[in-house]
Amino acid sequence: MERLIAAAKKIGRYPHRDSMLLLLMYRHGLRVGEAINLQWKDVNFTTKHLYVKRLKRGAPSNQPLYGDEASNNRLFVLLINCCR
Repeated sequence: MERLIAAAKKIGRYPHRDSMLLLLMYRHGLRVGEAINLQWKDVNFTTKHLYVKRLKRGAPSNQPLYGDEASNNRLFVLLINCCR
């Protein structure tokens, strides 16, 4: 997974967004649809938590953001380029 994230940082139109999206999907077990449906309101920068609305019979949950995920700059890039 580390090699995939490292490769995403080097290629593509939005390398920071892509690498952050892969990292979040991996660490939080997000499906593609769950990751794409993230919205600004789903990220609490104060408490550093991510609200995840599960698609397939899963209960929504607040999940803590860790280390590099919690970096506001990386999350802003992801949200600006991807989220509603």
